[in-house]
Amino acid sequence: MLSFGITLIGIGCTEPAKPTDTGGDKPKPTVAEVKPKPVDNHDGWWCDEHGLPEDECWKCSKAYAKKCKDVGDWCEKHKRPESQCFICKPELKAEWAKKHVTKLGKEPPAFEDY
Repeated sequence: MLSFGITLIGIGCTEPAKPTDTGGDKPKPTVAEVKPKPVDNHDGWWCDEHGLPEDECWKCSKAYAKKCKDVGDWCEKHKRPESQCFICKPELKAEWAKKHVTKLGKEPPAFEDY
């Protein structure tokens, strides 16, 4: 009987855990609302993902990155060619976009800074 009373005390003293809400009032998006990023299959002239011509994309081409390092075109701070460091020189984005317009006659697709 004593063990039964101790068991009841142990069970009766605990409150059920309350769910914590860390998301604020925003509902989570449904699967249909989440838009996947477009996949660049790298079969064209332009790397849509990084905003550079495919054969000059240091992010996709290890050989091009090595070539840039070998000739001293490298931003050590941001680990990319200085000639493509949009962080140090944001104006370079416009220069590369101009190449896209010149070749294809339209603005390049938007890309995330990396």
